[in-house]
Amino acid sequence: MQNKARLVIIGAGIVGVSAAYHLAQKGWRDIVVLDQNQLYETGGSTSHAPGLVFQTNSSRMMVEFAKYTVQLLSDLDSPDKRV
Repeated sequence: MQNKARLVIIGAGIVGVSAAYHLAQKGWRDIVVLDQNQLYETGGSTSHAPGLVFQTNSSRMMVEFAKYTVQLLSDLDSPDKRV
């Protein structure tokens, strides 16, 4: 294991993991994501504050965000979208 990385992301919640995923999609390969404890299926701060966003929200930006999220989740199963 190397002791350095191009980028270290602190926090493996939705924001940290999303940042790592999107940077990897853009070609970054030397990224480390750190969290304070082991990650369990239902653990972490993200699981305690889901902040649901629906595609019927009155905010256009939130609707676009929800549509992007639905598309991204379906793309994660696609072999050409994996990192």
